[in-house]
Amino acid sequence: MATWYDVSGFTGYYESEEIPFTLDGNGALSVVEWEADEPAGTSVTLYTNLSLDGGASWEGWKQAVKRGTLPHVHTNSHLSDAVIKFRFFLKTFDKTITPLIKRIEFTLEPVIEMDNKGDITIRPEIWITKQGNGDFSIINTSNHNQEFKFTDLIDQENLYIHGDREQIETSIPVKYRYSSFNDQYLELPYGINVLKIIGQGQLQFRYEFKRLQR
Repeated sequence: MATWYDVSGFTGYYESEEIPFTLDGNGALSVVEWEADEPAGTSVTLYTNLSLDGGASWEGWKQAVKRGTLPHVHTNSHLSDAVIKFRFFLKTFDKTITPLIKRIEFTLEPVIEMDNKGDITIRPEIWITKQGNGDFSIINTSNHNQEFKFTDLIDQENLYIHGDREQIETSIPVKYRYSSFNDQYLELPYGINVLKIIGQGQLQFRYEFKRLQR
């Protein structure tokens, strides 16, 4: 419910109920957006609070930025049992004119975070089981949005890709997938790599860190 009090103008806030915020995967890219009418002399500020354990404990209130990322959501945040709540703080210097909240929207895009702790770029082995017919992509947002992409895959098709050997195998008999591939083998430079997955399927990676001799 909204609460109003007089401190250098008329101010108050609205606090939401706890909202389930679950997502499979080991993290997410996030965006928060809201729409409000803010007549001259009024303002709206948003704070969010996140729980990663179903509401048992909370991260604490932090101010959000419109069209920015959610303060507590990171590419390694496990959201399988997450809950979110938000507060809108409203302020006016004329009690006959008030701001109006129209909508709020949270967007989550699941990602996989992989940490290359070696010294040089690696190309992992990848197993893909496609779910549904169609394309499948892995975009490394940490490597200039490099896209590893297959087109026109078949439901339940199994692919094996060995990046270093540039080897591709499929479970479809008498079928070669090189012509369905964009020839961009997935590369993981040193450090954190944030991967976006486009298309439905199951993934498995295998790789080892490579170090320069010293």
